[in-house]
Amino acid sequence: MSRPNIAPCMNGGDKGTSYANNSLVQNALLLKTRPIMEDAIKGMMFNIKLLPTCIKIADLGRAAGPNTFLTISGVIDTINSIRCCQQQQQHQHENSPLEFQVFLNDLPGNDFNTVFNSGPAFCSRLSGQGKGDIMGPCFVSGVPASFYGRLFPKKSMHFLHSSNSLHWLSKIPERLENNKENIHMAKSSPPDGRSLADLTTQDCCYILDLLAESLSDLVAEGLIEESDVNSFKIPFYNPYDDDDTGNTKFVFNKYKNGQNVTNSIRTVTESMLATHFGEAVIDNLFAKFALRVAHHLCKEKAKHVYLVISMTRNK
Repeated sequence: MSRPNIAPCMNGGDKGTSYANNSLVQNALLLKTRPIMEDAIKGMMFNIKLLPTCIKIADLGRAAGPNTFLTISGVIDTINSIRCCQQQQQHQHENSPLEFQVFLNDLPGNDFNTVFNSGPAFCSRLSGQGKGDIMGPCFVSGVPASFYGRLFPKKSMHFLHSSNSLHWLSKIPERLENNKENIHMAKSSPPDGRSLADLTTQDCCYILDLLAESLSDLVAEGLIEESDVNSFKIPFYNPYDDDDTGNTKFVFNKYKNGQNVTNSIRTVTESMLATHFGEAVIDNLFAKFALRVAHHLCKEKAKHVYLVISMTRNK
């Protein structure tokens, strides 16, 4: 009997396949897009006519690991720097330090224990920056809920951020009954869903094809049921580059890099796979997947496509 999919949660803890140890790509993206975030904060500060005593910030889909407080640190540092410049230009000497209220959001199954174990070090770093004249305390809390629903009171937030989260859908799309043997919208999927002219050039899609093929290997070995594979779907919608030239570069240490890619995919899909197929097949599944990824990397290097969007609320 097939089992329902669960909402995607990253692997918690600090084991080898945890999100904390397999989020370098996400870290690189945060650092690369920081200038865009800083410009958005500058616009926010410019539009605030009367600065409140407390700035409220939320990071949506934050997971757990070394990246958890990276964005929040950047937001607070940028706001404090802008405020310092404003006070110097206006020859002001503000007596009331600016406070911050930070909301870290993810699904209820997220490893919030790891998140809040990192909290004291984060707050200690802020208090030790020597900005006591302009910066007050920072209050951190968790918001365990889906960001596809209402999280905060109306017009209560100043700055919201989300990275590597919005491609996770709130639910499996409808009309996928004929999308058998595919765990996402693939090249062989029926035309009533998302389709691309040639998905083989899109690495984000091809990697999931390799995972589906690894599941088929387990079906052939009698370890899982074909009906379970047909009913398993990942609620994943990834942007793609409309450029069919592909990525002709390849890696040399294919097995090491194949394992790295495998760990990054495992950390975001293991909870769904284990719930649907059972814990017993997980290690075997990803061992097969690692070999398939290694052979793929001999022909084509992984290519990641991200969209960066900055929005300002209308008054």
